[in-house]
Amino acid sequence: MICKYQWGDPINTVADWVKSLNGKNHVYLALPSDLAQQIRSHLGSNNPDFLDRISIIARLSDSDLSNIPEQVKNRVLDWACDLESAGVTGGGQTFSEKEKADAKMVVFNIYNSNIDQLSSSGANLKREN
Repeated sequence: MICKYQWGDPINTVADWVKSLNGKNHVYLALPSDLAQQIRSHLGSNNPDFLDRISIIARLSDSDLSNIPEQVKNRVLDWACDLESAGVTGGGQTFSEKEKADAKMVVFNIYNSNIDQLSSSGANLKREN
């Protein structure tokens, strides 16, 4: 049985997972209890107590994990470049009222390896990386 699960952990948690690789090829993580229970229900058994004692874990490979922090950096850089091209530069580490208003027009949503750029000026883009 193969299933997809969207992890919602912060980037510093992902960075800790990458550090924990420490030369290993993969990291094992316990699945959230609701997902583990869903998987157990598909296993089927005459002994439900037995299924409750089974730990369901995910195996994340080093190649899957190691690329995530770099992807996040690239997406934040893209966002910063889009803000700059919209005139939001924050010169002197402060933003003018116009820059604050312009920044509201550039919104990025990052989830599940996809990035949506929403703009109230009409150009909405979706990129998959």
